[in-house]
Amino acid sequence: MHEFVDDNEIVKVVLSGIVDLSDFLAIIKELEASGRHQRPRLWDLRQCDFEFDGEDVRTLADAGRAIDQDPIKIAVLTESDFVYATTRVHTAFRSGEGVEQRVFRSY
Repeated sequence: MHEFVDDNEIVKVVLSGIVDLSDFLAIIKELEASGRHQRPRLWDLRQCDFEFDGEDVRTLADAGRAIDQDPIKIAVLTESDFVYATTRVHTAFRSGEGVEQRVFRSY
């Protein structure tokens, strides 16, 4: 399950439950279709867990690369060790592309 919370400057994407690659790809398409993909994003992943493998993370990075044509800032907030580690790998795949992505842990 996901929810978009808009304000004038950022888009907050809140996810909950079990999230897999198909969920993320659908959210990315929705962001692009709405034009929200051009604004800085905060991904709130504190209420979700991933069902991902290494190839899924690379596929997700490729999908993000396809919509983030301009420099963009992305922040990710998580509590889970697995989600944190997976998101850090994703950040490494996206580095050097004009994407400024940071991952933060919430305790």
